Amino acid sequence: MAAGFTDPGRVFIQSFELANLRRLRHELMPARGLALPLVFLLGDVSGRSDPATSNFGQPYDVVWHARRGDDLAALYGPLAGALGLHAGSHYGEFLGPAALAALRREVDGLGPWIPSLVQAVPAPEGAADPRPRLGPAMAPWLAEARRLGFAVHAYTLRPEPPFRLLDAGGRELSSAELLRHLVAGGITGIFADAPGEAAALGLPVRACP
Repeated sequence: MAAGFTDPGRVFIQSFELANLRRLRHELMPARGLALPLVFLLGDVSGRSDPATSNFGQPYDVVWHARRGDDLAALYGPLAGALGLHAGSHYGEFLGPAALAALRREVDGLGPWIPSLVQAVPAPEGAADPRPRLGPAMAPWLAEARRLGFAVHAYTLRPEPPFRLLDAGGRELSSAELLRHLVAGGITGIFADAPGEAAALGLPVRACP
């Protein structure tokens, strides 16, 4: 705020956790006369992430509070019931039509992980290139999210070969090709290591460290 960088057309606040986004929305920003758009980042929405080895499939705050026995209704308001929050909650549970409608009342955007958004599939057994392939279609929740007015900022577009996806035939996609695929699918912004490609298409770009 001291620097005056408070333009809601240029500043987004994003988090993988819901509790801090709600506090920003209902307490911190109103107290300072701010109304910056909030983006809920989504980890692996497939439900396949093993919580014993990774929390990438689960919102850490929800799991932590639920396991402690904290009052989820006090922390999350209507979201607690609408999303059925519990100790095993995973990001995929938040993407049905009713859940998205509830989230839309609290946040302005969603930040999906690119492999989940494009429904990437593992390389076939014995394939020479082990990198994932594009799925046959974009994630089905994307159309509903856009209908509800969510901004959708996918992450993270990286140009290095280890991070590139392959098409269904096993051909490596450049980051520019993947970006065009994402834009055609309906995203409205991108997190990118090399933001020039996205800026050239007129997308809001979030630079990643």
